[in-house]
Amino acid sequence: MASDLREVLDRADWVVVFGDLHGDTTAFRLLADRAVRQMALTRVLISVGDFGIGPWGGGTQDKTVRRTDDLLQKLDAFLLITPGNHDNWDTITEATTNRVDEFGFGVLGTYGRLRVSPRGHRFTIGGLPFGSLGGAVSVDRALADATPGPRSIVGKWWWPTEAPDRTDLQALGTRPLEVLITHDVPDGVPLIGQGDWEPRLIEQSNRVRAIVREAVEATRPVICFCGHWHQRRTHHLRTGSGGVTRVEVLSEEHTAGNAVVLDLAQLAHPVQELADRWHRWLEAGGSAPGTSVKPGTTP
Repeated sequence: MASDLREVLDRADWVVVFGDLHGDTTAFRLLADRAVRQMALTRVLISVGDFGIGPWGGGTQDKTVRRTDDLLQKLDAFLLITPGNHDNWDTITEATTNRVDEFGFGVLGTYGRLRVSPRGHRFTIGGLPFGSLGGAVSVDRALADATPGPRSIVGKWWWPTEAPDRTDLQALGTRPLEVLITHDVPDGVPLIGQGDWEPRLIEQSNRVRAIVREAVEATRPVICFCGHWHQRRTHHLRTGSGGVTRVEVLSEEHTAGNAVVLDLAQLAHPVQELADRWHRWLEAGGSAPGTSVKPGTTP
Protein backbone atom coordinates (compact mmCIF):
# COMPACT_ATOMS: atom_id res chain seq x y z
CA MET A 1 0.00 0.00 0.00
CA ALA A 2 1.37 3.43 -0.95
CA SER A 3 2.48 5.60 1.92
CA ASP A 4 0.92 8.93 2.80
CA LEU A 5 3.20 11.97 2.54
CA ARG A 6 2.35 13.05 6.08
CA GLU A 7 3.42 9.68 7.44
CA VAL A 8 6.67 9.75 5.48
CA LEU A 9 7.56 13.29 6.56
CA ASP A 10 6.66 12.73 10.20
CA ARG A 11 8.71 9.53 10.48
CA ALA A 12 11.78 10.64 8.55
CA ASP A 13 15.14 10.31 10.29
CA TRP A 14 17.25 11.04 7.23
CA VAL A 15 16.82 12.91 3.96
CA VAL A 16 18.90 12.97 0.79
CA VAL A 17 19.44 16.43 -0.69
CA PHE A 18 20.80 16.80 -4.21
CA GLY A 19 21.87 19.52 -6.61
CA ASP A 20 21.00 20.40 -10.19
CA LEU A 21 20.09 17.48 -12.47
CA HIS A 22 18.79 19.41 -15.52
CA GLY A 23 16.25 16.77 -16.47
CA ASP A 24 18.72 13.88 -16.32
CA THR A 25 16.41 11.10 -15.16
CA THR A 26 19.24 8.56 -15.32
CA ALA A 27 21.15 10.50 -12.67
CA PHE A 28 18.03 10.72 -10.52
CA ARG A 29 17.25 7.02 -10.92
CA LEU A 30 20.76 6.13 -9.76
CA LEU A 31 20.70 8.22 -6.59
CA ALA A 32 17.08 7.38 -5.72
CA ASP A 33 17.57 3.66 -6.20
CA ARG A 34 20.65 3.64 -3.97
CA ALA A 35 19.16 5.78 -1.21
CA VAL A 36 15.63 4.35 -1.13
CA ARG A 37 15.65 0.81 -2.45
CA GLN A 38 19.11 -0.59 -1.81
CA MET A 39 20.27 1.12 1.38
CA ALA A 40 16.71 1.78 2.60
CA LEU A 41 18.02 5.02 4.02
CA THR A 42 15.09 7.36 3.39
CA ARG A 43 11.91 7.90 1.42
CA VAL A 44 12.31 11.69 1.37
CA LEU A 45 14.42 13.21 -1.41
CA ILE A 46 14.95 16.95 -1.75
CA SER A 47 15.99 18.85 -4.88
CA VAL A 48 17.56 22.30 -4.59
CA GLY A 49 16.28 23.14 -8.06
CA ASP A 50 17.02 22.85 -11.77
CA PHE A 51 15.53 19.39 -11.50
CA GLY A 52 14.17 19.81 -15.01
CA ILE A 53 10.45 20.36 -14.53
CA GLY A 54 9.07 20.81 -18.05
CA PRO A 55 7.87 20.87 -20.66
CA TRP A 56 10.71 22.69 -22.39
CA GLY A 57 11.00 24.45 -25.73
CA GLY A 58 7.28 24.76 -26.22
CA GLY A 59 6.70 21.01 -25.99
CA THR A 60 3.48 19.55 -24.66
CA GLN A 61 4.82 16.62 -22.63
CA ASP A 62 6.95 16.57 -19.51
CA LYS A 63 8.86 13.30 -19.74
CA THR A 64 11.08 14.19 -16.77
CA VAL A 65 8.14 14.46 -14.38
CA ARG A 66 6.40 11.40 -15.80
CA ARG A 67 9.45 9.15 -15.55
CA THR A 68 10.33 10.43 -12.09
CA ASP A 69 6.78 10.01 -10.85
CA ASP A 70 6.70 6.41 -12.10
CA LEU A 71 9.99 5.59 -10.38
CA LEU A 72 8.97 7.18 -7.07
CA GLN A 73 5.68 5.29 -7.14
CA LYS A 74 7.62 2.03 -7.45
CA LEU A 75 9.99 3.06 -4.65
CA ASP A 76 7.15 4.38 -2.44
CA ALA A 77 9.10 7.61 -1.99
CA PHE A 78 8.53 11.35 -2.42
CA LEU A 79 10.53 14.14 -4.02
CA LEU A 80 10.27 17.71 -2.67
CA ILE A 81 11.50 20.29 -5.18
CA THR A 82 12.62 23.82 -4.49
CA PRO A 83 12.39 25.25 -8.04
CA GLY A 84 15.39 26.54 -9.94
CA ASN A 85 15.66 28.90 -12.88
CA HIS A 86 15.91 25.94 -15.27
CA ASP A 87 12.48 24.65 -14.30
CA ASN A 88 9.26 25.54 -16.14
CA TRP A 89 7.71 28.31 -14.05
CA ASP A 90 4.41 28.11 -15.92
CA THR A 91 4.08 24.48 -14.80
CA ILE A 92 5.15 25.38 -11.26
CA THR A 93 2.68 28.26 -11.00
CA GLU A 94 -0.17 26.10 -12.27
CA ALA A 95 0.60 23.36 -9.73
CA THR A 96 1.09 25.71 -6.77
CA THR A 97 -2.16 27.51 -7.66
CA ASN A 98 -4.55 24.76 -8.73
CA ARG A 99 -3.20 21.50 -7.32
CA VAL A 100 -2.07 22.26 -3.77
CA ASP A 101 -1.75 19.64 -1.03
CA GLU A 102 -2.31 20.05 2.71
CA PHE A 103 1.31 21.16 3.22
CA GLY A 104 1.15 23.91 0.62
CA PHE A 105 3.16 22.02 -2.01
CA GLY A 106 2.06 21.96 -5.63
CA VAL A 107 1.46 18.40 -6.81
CA LEU A 108 3.06 17.12 -10.01
CA GLY A 109 2.59 13.88 -11.91
CA THR A 110 -0.11 11.24 -12.10
CA TYR A 111 0.73 9.67 -8.75
CA GLY A 112 1.60 12.97 -7.06
CA ARG A 113 5.01 11.73 -5.92
CA LEU A 114 6.63 15.03 -6.88
CA ARG A 115 5.82 18.06 -4.77
CA VAL A 116 7.05 21.53 -5.69
CA SER A 117 7.35 24.42 -3.25
CA PRO A 118 5.61 27.72 -3.97
CA ARG A 119 7.51 30.98 -3.72
CA GLY A 120 8.53 31.31 -0.07
CA HIS A 121 7.36 28.12 1.66
CA ARG A 122 7.58 26.37 5.03
CA PHE A 123 7.06 22.72 5.91
CA THR A 124 8.14 20.18 8.50
CA ILE A 125 10.21 16.99 8.20
CA GLY A 126 10.86 14.79 11.21
CA GLY A 127 9.45 17.50 13.44
CA LEU A 128 11.96 20.10 12.19
CA PRO A 129 10.99 23.35 10.44
CA PHE A 130 12.22 23.57 6.84
CA GLY A 131 11.96 26.52 4.48
CA SER A 132 12.19 26.91 0.71
CA LEU A 133 13.12 29.93 -1.40
CA GLY A 134 13.44 28.91 -5.04
CA GLY A 135 14.54 30.56 -8.25
CA ALA A 136 17.60 32.33 -9.62
CA VAL A 137 18.75 34.34 -12.64
CA SER A 138 19.63 32.41 -15.80
CA VAL A 139 23.07 33.91 -16.29
CA ASP A 140 23.52 31.66 -19.32
CA ARG A 141 20.67 33.52 -21.01
CA ALA A 142 23.33 35.79 -22.51
CA LEU A 143 24.29 32.93 -24.83
CA ALA A 144 20.75 32.87 -26.17
CA ASP A 145 20.61 36.66 -26.44
CA ALA A 146 23.84 36.70 -28.45
CA THR A 147 22.52 34.11 -30.90
CA PRO A 148 18.82 34.70 -31.62
CA GLY A 149 16.87 31.48 -31.88
CA PRO A 150 14.54 29.17 -29.95
CA ARG A 151 16.48 29.46 -26.69
CA SER A 152 15.83 33.19 -26.47
CA ILE A 153 12.05 32.72 -26.47
CA VAL A 154 10.45 33.77 -23.21
CA GLY A 155 8.20 31.09 -21.77
CA LYS A 156 9.86 28.27 -23.72
CA TRP A 157 13.49 28.28 -22.53
CA TRP A 158 13.46 30.84 -19.72
CA TRP A 159 10.80 32.61 -17.66
CA PRO A 160 10.57 36.23 -16.43
CA THR A 161 9.36 34.88 -13.07
CA GLU A 162 12.43 32.66 -12.57
CA ALA A 163 14.08 34.79 -9.85
CA PRO A 164 12.85 35.31 -6.27
CA ASP A 165 11.92 38.77 -5.06
CA ARG A 166 10.97 40.49 -1.81
CA THR A 167 7.42 39.19 -1.98
CA ASP A 168 8.84 35.68 -1.80
CA LEU A 169 11.04 36.74 1.11
CA GLN A 170 7.99 38.03 2.96
CA ALA A 171 6.11 34.80 2.26
CA LEU A 172 8.97 32.82 3.81
CA GLY A 173 8.70 34.91 6.97
CA THR A 174 11.10 35.40 9.85
CA ARG A 175 10.35 32.53 12.23
CA PRO A 176 13.50 30.49 12.85
CA LEU A 177 14.20 27.48 10.65
CA GLU A 178 16.45 24.49 11.13
CA VAL A 179 17.00 23.90 7.40
CA LEU A 180 16.61 26.32 4.49
CA ILE A 181 16.58 25.08 0.88
CA THR A 182 17.39 27.67 -1.78
CA HIS A 183 18.42 27.42 -5.39
CA ASP A 184 20.84 30.31 -5.53
CA VAL A 185 23.69 30.74 -3.07
CA PRO A 186 23.53 33.39 -0.32
CA ASP A 187 25.68 36.47 -0.75
CA GLY A 188 28.91 36.13 1.21
CA VAL A 189 29.65 32.57 0.12
CA PRO A 190 32.72 32.54 -2.17
CA LEU A 191 32.16 30.92 -5.57
CA ILE A 192 34.31 29.99 -8.54
CA GLY A 193 33.54 31.39 -11.99
CA GLN A 194 30.67 33.70 -11.08
CA GLY A 195 32.21 36.59 -13.00
CA ASP A 196 32.44 34.75 -16.32
CA TRP A 197 28.99 35.86 -17.52
CA GLU A 198 27.59 39.07 -18.96
CA PRO A 199 27.89 41.92 -16.41
CA ARG A 200 24.18 42.89 -16.51
CA LEU A 201 23.14 39.34 -15.69
CA ILE A 202 25.74 39.04 -12.95
CA GLU A 203 24.35 42.26 -11.48
CA GLN A 204 20.83 40.77 -11.50
CA SER A 205 22.21 37.58 -10.00
CA ASN A 206 23.95 39.49 -7.22
CA ARG A 207 20.66 41.14 -6.29
CA VAL A 208 19.07 37.70 -5.98
CA ARG A 209 21.97 36.43 -3.88
CA ALA A 210 21.43 39.40 -1.57
CA ILE A 211 17.77 38.38 -1.16
CA VAL A 212 18.81 34.82 -0.35
CA ARG A 213 21.27 36.19 2.22
CA GLU A 214 18.41 38.18 3.77
CA ALA A 215 16.42 34.95 4.01
CA VAL A 216 19.29 33.36 5.93
CA GLU A 217 19.61 36.39 8.20
CA ALA A 218 15.86 36.43 8.89
CA THR A 219 15.34 32.71 9.56
CA ARG A 220 18.76 31.81 11.04
CA PRO A 221 18.87 28.16 9.88
CA VAL A 222 21.46 25.72 11.14
CA ILE A 223 22.10 24.68 7.56
CA CYS A 224 21.27 26.01 4.10
CA PHE A 225 21.39 23.79 1.01
CA CYS A 226 21.68 25.33 -2.46
CA GLY A 227 23.04 24.71 -5.96
CA HIS A 228 22.84 26.70 -9.21
CA TRP A 229 26.58 27.36 -9.64
CA HIS A 230 27.56 23.73 -10.34
CA GLN A 231 30.24 23.40 -7.68
CA ARG A 232 30.60 21.71 -4.30
CA ARG A 233 31.63 23.73 -1.30
CA THR A 234 30.88 24.17 2.38
CA HIS A 235 31.01 27.63 3.93
CA HIS A 236 30.23 28.81 7.46
CA LEU A 237 28.32 32.06 7.00
CA ARG A 238 28.35 34.44 9.96
CA THR A 239 25.06 36.31 10.28
CA GLY A 240 24.37 39.76 11.65
CA SER A 241 22.81 38.28 14.78
CA GLY A 242 26.12 36.66 15.69
CA GLY A 243 25.07 33.18 14.62
CA VAL A 244 26.55 30.89 11.99
CA THR A 245 24.72 29.09 9.18
CA ARG A 246 26.51 26.27 7.41
CA VAL A 247 25.94 26.64 3.68
CA GLU A 248 26.23 23.45 1.62
CA VAL A 249 26.49 24.22 -2.10
CA LEU A 250 25.82 21.10 -4.18
CA SER A 251 27.23 20.33 -7.61
CA GLU A 252 25.49 19.22 -10.81
CA GLU A 253 24.59 15.78 -12.13
CA HIS A 254 27.27 13.10 -12.57
CA THR A 255 29.84 15.00 -10.51
CA ALA A 256 31.22 14.45 -7.03
CA GLY A 257 29.22 16.35 -4.43
CA ASN A 258 25.86 16.25 -6.20
CA ALA A 259 23.97 14.40 -3.43
CA VAL A 260 24.40 14.33 0.35
CA VAL A 261 22.81 12.55 3.28
CA LEU A 262 21.42 14.65 6.15
CA ASP A 263 20.85 13.15 9.59
CA LEU A 264 17.91 15.10 11.04
CA ALA A 265 19.01 14.29 14.58
CA GLN A 266 22.48 15.78 14.05
CA LEU A 267 22.14 18.87 11.90
CA ALA A 268 25.32 20.41 13.27
CA HIS A 269 27.38 17.41 12.13
CA PRO A 270 28.97 17.38 8.65
CA VAL A 271 26.80 15.91 5.92
CA GLN A 272 27.98 12.75 4.20
CA GLU A 273 28.29 12.44 0.45
CA LEU A 274 25.77 9.88 -0.81
CA ALA A 275 28.44 8.29 -3.01
CA ASP A 276 30.73 7.85 0.01
CA ARG A 277 27.96 6.30 2.03
CA TRP A 278 27.14 3.98 -0.86
CA HIS A 279 30.73 2.74 -1.17
CA ARG A 280 31.06 2.21 2.57
CA TRP A 281 27.80 0.28 2.53
CA LEU A 282 29.15 -1.97 -0.22
CA GLU A 283 32.43 -2.48 1.65
CA ALA A 284 30.44 -3.53 4.72
CA GLY A 285 28.79 -6.27 2.69
CA GLY A 286 25.56 -4.56 1.72
CA SER A 287 24.19 -6.16 -1.40
CA ALA A 288 20.60 -7.24 -0.86
CA PRO A 289 18.03 -4.63 -1.98
CA GLY A 290 15.88 -3.44 0.88
CA THR A 291 18.51 -4.00 3.58
CA SER A 292 17.80 -1.46 6.29
CA VAL A 293 20.44 0.91 7.56
CA LYS A 294 19.87 1.76 11.19
CA PRO A 295 20.05 5.51 11.89
CA GLY A 296 23.21 6.43 13.72
CA THR A 297 25.29 3.62 12.23
CA THR A 298 27.87 3.77 9.47
CA PRO A 299 27.19 1.10 6.85
